[in-house]
Amino acid sequence: MGAEDFAFYALSKPSAYLLVGMGGEKSAFPHHHPEFDIDEEEIGTAILSSISAAKFSYACRGLYPAC
Repeated sequence: MGAEDFAFYALSKPSAYLLVGMGGEKSAFPHHHPEFDIDEEEIGTAILSSISAAKFSYACRGLYPAC
């Protein structure tokens, strides 16, 4: 699934699209570029950001206890 499909899902469900670890020296090239290389040191940050966003979303709807 590419980002182009994500927009259609976002129309029907609350959504967020995060670009974590993009823009550093290791990821100087954009996606789909032959020299693109993800900054693997930022994967932990991406996971924690996703979990935090999900908790916040559920807490706002009363489905998860607020921290």
